[in-house]
Amino acid sequence: MILDNHDSHISVASIDFAKSHGVVMLTFPPHCSHKMQPLDRSVYGPLKKFYNSACDSWMLQNPGKCITIYDVAGRVGCAFPQAMTPVNIQSGFRVTGIWPLNRHVFSDEEFLSSYVTDRAADSNEEVPVSTSPHVDPVDIVGASTNACDSEIPAENVAIAAVSSESDNIPGTSTDTPAADERIESAIVTPEHIQPYPKAPARTGKRPARKGKTRILTDTPVKAQIENDLAKRPKLSASGKGKKQNFDRHPRQSTG
Repeated sequence: MILDNHDSHISVASIDFAKSHGVVMLTFPPHCSHKMQPLDRSVYGPLKKFYNSACDSWMLQNPGKCITIYDVAGRVGCAFPQAMTPVNIQSGFRVTGIWPLNRHVFSDEEFLSSYVTDRAADSNEEVPVSTSPHVDPVDIVGASTNACDSEIPAENVAIAAVSSESDNIPGTSTDTPAADERIESAIVTPEHIQPYPKAPARTGKRPARKGKTRILTDTPVKAQIENDLAKRPKLSASGKGKKQNFDRHPRQSTG
């Protein structure tokens, strides 16, 4: 049985039941369910399509009425057998590379991090700066900022920055091919002027535990889960200690 790492799936009772019946419970690697969940890849999409079609048919048969929560189960009952077919289920295991096993179903580019999700480094960490072999990007950013203030085209400022640097190099002039290459590499982009926002720093008191794929029915893993659950604070029968959310502005009684 393959499942994700949600806490609702990781209970000692379910692990004991699976282990006693010869079921091996294997969890997905973290942040990969959108790529490795067979249901997400081949079943839920058709289910949404058939459910919307069933809702359209219901509204045509019941003009002037709205679909309520009491009508959802009936519409899902019409769409479920159309989406949950053996062909769609088998396709989900195939496109995720689970069965038949395909180690190369995903390319490396699909797991690259996104720039906007990068978090700012701590003040104690040293941030490596990638610089161009000809022009310092910091100088370009500073020049582009001044260009915005003085309403000078950024392209001219980049050329001026390269020219000023080339004046300090003996035997170098702006007429040489090397200078042309430096001018082309010093193009100021909108990212230099207004960078993309990045993810804010984590506000949690303790860092989140790094997840990993696990075989839950293995004895060492099962023992570790039992120890983790035993360390959690237990709630009393009256529910004391349970986090409750109340409205900041209590409702006024109308009676």
